[in-house]
Amino acid sequence: MRWDAFAYINRTEEDFDSGRNDEILDYGFGVDYALRPWLSVGGGYTVIERDSSVAGEDYEDEIFTVKLSGQFGNR
Repeated sequence: MRWDAFAYINRTEEDFDSGRNDEILDYGFGVDYALRPWLSVGGGYTVIERDSSVAGEDYEDEIFTVKLSGQFGNR
């Protein structure tokens, strides 16, 4: 059995023909635990922040995930 951990950060800029400019910051982390060589469970947490040049278009989302992953068949 094995634990795996991950973290990431991503920054993106979007420029629209209308003159709108957005900056997006996306970051998160998570863990996976191998129950068997072919089966793992995990979870994660992600935050997405959008800062827009247009009033009222800013937002922040928090996302929690739960994951079950399996590998079946011949390798």
